[in-house]
Amino acid sequence: MEYPCPDLEGLFRADAVAQSLFEECFGGMSGPDAPNTDWIELNEELIAVLSNEKGNSNNFVTENEDYSELDWLASASLQNSSDPAVRETLRYKFEGYLIYQLKDEHVQPSDFTNPEKGRLVYQVDVKNGIGKIYNWEKTRDPITQKLVYRPVLAVEGADQGIRHTFSIKEDKFAAGNDKSLINHKKYYYAVVAYAYNNFKPLDPFTHPVTGQDKSFLSGRRNIQIKTVVPRPVLDRRLHAAYGDGVVVTRLEGQGAGGHFLDLTEETRNRILEPGFDSILSYQAGRGPINVTIFNPYEVKDGTYELALVDDDLTDNELDENARWELRKLPDGKVIRSEKTIQTLNEPIVREYGFSVSIAQTGEPGQKLDKRNGGIGAEVEYADPNQAWLSGFRDGLQVGFNTDLFNYVKTGALEEDETLDPNQGLSTLGDGWFVPYVLADWDRDATEPIYITPAWTDALNNAAVGNRAAKLAELPNIDVVLTPDKSKWSRCVVIETASRNYTADTTVVNTQNNGNRGRRMFDARYSLSVGKNDANNDGLPDPDGELNPSTAPANQGIPAAQQGQPVYGMGWFPGYAVDVETGRRLNIFFGENSGYSKNLDPNFTGRDMMWNPTSQFLAADLPGMWQRVLGGHHWIYVMNTNYDSCNALRKRLTPEFGANALKVQQVGRIAWAGMVAVADQFQMKSYNEGLIPTETRIKLRVDNSYQTWFEDQNAGKRTGHPRYQFSISGREPGTLAGAEVDRALDSIKLVPNPYYGFSEYETSSFTSTVKITNLPAKCTVTIYALNGKFIRQFQRDESYQPYRQIAPDLEWDMKNNKGFAVSSGVYLVHVSAPGLGERTIKWFGSGRETESSGR
Repeated sequence: MEYPCPDLEGLFRADAVAQSLFEECFGGMSGPDAPNTDWIELNEELIAVLSNEKGNSNNFVTENEDYSELDWLASASLQNSSDPAVRETLRYKFEGYLIYQLKDEHVQPSDFTNPEKGRLVYQVDVKNGIGKIYNWEKTRDPITQKLVYRPVLAVEGADQGIRHTFSIKEDKFAAGNDKSLINHKKYYYAVVAYAYNNFKPLDPFTHPVTGQDKSFLSGRRNIQIKTVVPRPVLDRRLHAAYGDGVVVTRLEGQGAGGHFLDLTEETRNRILEPGFDSILSYQAGRGPINVTIFNPYEVKDGTYELALVDDDLTDNELDENARWELRKLPDGKVIRSEKTIQTLNEPIVREYGFSVSIAQTGEPGQKLDKRNGGIGAEVEYADPNQAWLSGFRDGLQVGFNTDLFNYVKTGALEEDETLDPNQGLSTLGDGWFVPYVLADWDRDATEPIYITPAWTDALNNAAVGNRAAKLAELPNIDVVLTPDKSKWSRCVVIETASRNYTADTTVVNTQNNGNRGRRMFDARYSLSVGKNDANNDGLPDPDGELNPSTAPANQGIPAAQQGQPVYGMGWFPGYAVDVETGRRLNIFFGENSGYSKNLDPNFTGRDMMWNPTSQFLAADLPGMWQRVLGGHHWIYVMNTNYDSCNALRKRLTPEFGANALKVQQVGRIAWAGMVAVADQFQMKSYNEGLIPTETRIKLRVDNSYQTWFEDQNAGKRTGHPRYQFSISGREPGTLAGAEVDRALDSIKLVPNPYYGFSEYETSSFTSTVKITNLPAKCTVTIYALNGKFIRQFQRDESYQPYRQIAPDLEWDMKNNKGFAVSSGVYLVHVSAPGLGERTIKWFGSGRETESSGR
């Protein structure tokens, strides 16, 4: 039986609220102040620029966006806790911004979320794992009359970091399919800042209710409704647009910063030159730091240097408190970031018209987000019509068989799910390449047979070692396939026939040395070859290389093999580079030597060339041997500097020692790719360079900013990340020649003709037309068709940074005495000193006046 006592919860909470209001002088919590917003008006585009003024905003006390306010509705026991950490949990902290388009300038902040009056354009928030934020709404149960709580979604956070510049090209209130902004039309916007706190999740089933019922707190101060007008820019030449990136050059250090890195063509050509200095330039918008033009009026040409700095620039570590410093060369002032690179932010450099986005990231495999450090993969063909490459991704279904290519076990409930739970690293791009440590190898007797690029030997487990640590070391690489033999890589050629194949030798055998067949990851038992086919037999000629017999080159080579012919070395038709550091990396390939031309003239598995085919099956062969898969020409890229695979060959050659010697080198393989030739394509001959068209495979993962420099240069370079970028030809210019004539020709009086209505009018009691695209300094005179003077306007404006000139004049269709003009034809004369004159003919028909006089 319930105790017949009235529910006093409401009374208790009301008492707490009243007491807190009293203690706060009935001021209430203010929330973070709204930012100041500058608007840049462009052709059918508006750009919003947010900023907080230090000292005049509670969101910039010591550094930008540092608002913090105590939730004085929290219980007194928590507020009076002796533990500072507990008290700190009670504070609201700045969380994000909301940008609204409003119906008109009279909308109140309480109506911003009313879709009839306000519509959300952008939402950005701190990247801190907080997405959706709910407030709990109190109401009475209609039957019991007890207070009940229901969650109400206050904001759906993107959790992608704070931005301060935004491009708007759509009218949220537009009807129909075309929602583009209309030039010279007024639009209304407001920006709100908000905070978040959740010191304790609310439990609506406790009595009294405990926890945070208001996690979302909207700021109340400095909310301004701005009227902005898009317009074509006719008073100057703009050479940049919002979002334009710049070419960034990395001088020292490394790190991807969450970006897809892409080298410039000039750097690609330099990177294999002798004595390459490791200075890397990246294509605009595809560098390790994000420098983006946001104000085409204010962008300044010049060369800039940006460095990541910490408290000790003499060591070889980048500390967590690192910030960036920017200066315009040669002697510009130093501009320092407001926050450390631990915070994803978009600081704006107002005087130069660009923003800088730099945020420290994690390493691949750290599971900091769904991507798990994976960024993406691309294949770039010199001739896009020659997309000749194909491959075998994990999970590829062949008929009804879903197991044959299940060689990465990171799917739901699979054995390696914890390494890459959302498969962000397992399925980059087309999925032809995977991190080597994710490729499975240890099939047990009950598991379906699968094909894998991994070494199918128990020693592979020791080779990959700590797989999470190996994932963190993944390099960002380009694998370039080219017919240019001067760029080919000397490499070991390995046997790729796995134990699933060599278990059946009734018909097919791998090439052997007289003692045993070559096994997977053995160097091929075939004389090493060169780059040429002098006798045109379709095969590379042996190069006659001998194992060295003198020190130090003979180190690691058994005495019996010294001076003997080298086996297993060939040429990969291309190269691999680390696009973060410029290192050339070891790359090698394999072939399944069971697929000999003795079995089938179309087979290419025993010729020491990287020449896969498009052949998938050979139905006349037994068991697994039917799966030809182009000859198993798998590609492997190591995380070691290019040494022509010399150290690798010594470890993979069986005659040099025990199988266990492979472990050290196999553990340095970073990427493995099961690739083949696409249907209806084929490789060229060896003398023609094999590759149909130069092809670049780009594999991208995240990597934290850190120190790196290959040559310390006697200690003069510390390797702290340092970058340079140039902006050229992007500053706005003045009009000249025919551009002046076009500017005058653009002057309009709209609408023309006018029939009692224009979209510029705010009510039925106003009559408004606009004279648009006017120069900053001009005289506008309106005459009747008979030459009678009607009205004159004088414009004398000048551009100021972030304060553009008005784009037009509004005429209320009245004369200089304040009386409405009659319907008819009028002449508008514009005289602009230094530019010229223009006369416009306009017809207007006023709306009828009702008998009531309205």
